[in-house]
Amino acid sequence: MILPDPDRREAWAARARDLLRVSLAVHILGLGLGNAVFEIGAVGTFISLGAYYVLDWRGSNLRRFTPRWPYFLFLALVGLKIFSSVSPASGCYVLEHTWYKGPILVLAGLEAVRSRRDLGLFVWAFAVMACLRGLAGTWELGAHGWITEKRVGNLMSMALPLCFCLPLFLPRSWPAWQRWLATGLIALPGFITWAGSEARSGWLGLCVAALAFFWMRMSTRKAALAGVLVLAALLLAKPTHLNVRDVANDARWEIWGVALKVWQAHPLLGAGVNAFEPAYRELGIEFDPNRYDDSMPHPHNIYLQFLAETGLVGLAVFLNFALGYVVRAGRRIRSALARATEARGRPGRDVAHWFAAACCWSSFVGYLASGLSAHSFFRNWWLSSAMVLLGLVLGACAAAPQQPGDGE
Repeated sequence: MILPDPDRREAWAARARDLLRVSLAVHILGLGLGNAVFEIGAVGTFISLGAYYVLDWRGSNLRRFTPRWPYFLFLALVGLKIFSSVSPASGCYVLEHTWYKGPILVLAGLEAVRSRRDLGLFVWAFAVMACLRGLAGTWELGAHGWITEKRVGNLMSMALPLCFCLPLFLPRSWPAWQRWLATGLIALPGFITWAGSEARSGWLGLCVAALAFFWMRMSTRKAALAGVLVLAALLLAKPTHLNVRDVANDARWEIWGVALKVWQAHPLLGAGVNAFEPAYRELGIEFDPNRYDDSMPHPHNIYLQFLAETGLVGLAVFLNFALGYVVRAGRRIRSALARATEARGRPGRDVAHWFAAACCWSSFVGYLASGLSAHSFFRNWWLSSAMVLLGLVLGACAAAPQQPGDGE
């Protein structure tokens, strides 16, 4: 490949990075605008990310980012277990549908964030998406009294935490009450849809995200107290599906038991990516057709899914990837946000940067909590959202607005 001279290459790299930002924002908006927009954004993100690495690898965040090995080890694990499987065809199905809109989006988020303004772009993308999808859900709730697609509650639980930093990205000339009023109006449809969908995993995700954000802003003891108060307020609302009887009778308990049986049959390396159903059928296990409308392609728990499909080794690799980055980034964001808040001089820009990073981090923590009872890890929209959020967290840490001009 013949590359342009260094000056032109730098200009082309800047254009590739701009295209990456736009494509990633379109991908996020596609969660509310429809699958076509979602796919267009994903393809544009993959192409622009590849072009940027070819043109400016030396200037990339990934080149400077450490530690990289948990991410690449996780990719290697997934690649291995796609083909080392009781059903390679099931793994290839995942590869076909997620290779350009799955874990690769961690790198997209890492490279797309270079400043406070970049973070603001993606905060707005998630907020507008939540508002648009929330308006559709609110209309359905008002017209029919229910929301057909309950899983939208899980999406709203990931998008709503980012709305809370919108006041920092609205015009500073507006009075504070106007900025908070505008934020409330933008977030309200998404909140109504989140509550109206009555998705237990969505409720859990948003509650844990709130607790995680409290920890960012308070001492651990105060954060725990605030989390208890939030949980008590939500339970007083008496959501239909959050009662003891429904939880005790939930079919997930049986599904989780089957996941453990699959793991016992394949303890070290698991049955293979997306091979939960072939693996339990191989063991002669069948679900009662009178209780289950269709087959069970996954255990409805991403941790049991990795245990059953990739074994103890795979679960350890996944936890090291997800929780390792969460712990490292969480500590850095918490300390940086505290310093920026206490700073004198020009604290505003740094506060906005780290506040947005804290919201992204909290949302990803909420996702990890909702993974206890929600979808397959490889469900496209859910995986894309989570990987983008993690990438934005890592990008915010890499951008580190501690030098003059970084916050611009």
